[in-house]
Amino acid sequence: MKSTGSSSAYSICSEAAGVAGNILAFALFVSPMPTFIRIIRNRSTEQFSGMPYVYALLNCLICLWYGMPLVSPGIILVASVNSIGAVFQLTYIIIFITYAEKANKVINLLSM
Repeated sequence: MKSTGSSSAYSICSEAAGVAGNILAFALFVSPMPTFIRIIRNRSTEQFSGMPYVYALLNCLICLWYGMPLVSPGIILVASVNSIGAVFQLTYIIIFITYAEKANKVINLLSM
């Protein structure tokens, strides 16, 4: 019976850590919003680099693949938060490319 209690406590703590991780990851995904509001308002990417958003998108896609039930059963929270993150990062990249200067667009597209 003690193993049932400890596994129950483990599963509760595991779920709590997963939910907290999702909340913090979501906060991380929305943190560039002030930068992109500035980019849209000024209609220019100024001196910002788009590469961190490309790297974040790749990270989200890799973690999304890892969190898929067919690859790693039982960690659906990883897949759910990273699917949301991938949408955010893709949106940021589209906005960045839309407002980048023509020379920067070519450089950014070639570096992808």
